[in-house]
Amino acid sequence: MRDLVRTQLQMLLETGDLQGAKAILVPVQPADIAEAIEGLPEAMHALAFRLLSKDEATKKKLPD
Repeated sequence: MRDLVRTQLQMLLETGDLQGAKAILVPVQPADIAEAIEGLPEAMHALAFRLLSKDEATKKKLPD
């Protein structure tokens, strides 16, 4: 599941489909979102993190 989310998220971010990227994260559990973002190229971490609502973002902890 996490790999699928990461793959889809990366593809959507690479094509600039931010609405699509945000939409696929809605039904995903917080731990899975954090791991999916962690698996993205580092340059995409901040962009993906900004797609989350404030409430969602405070539930996620990415490694240092």
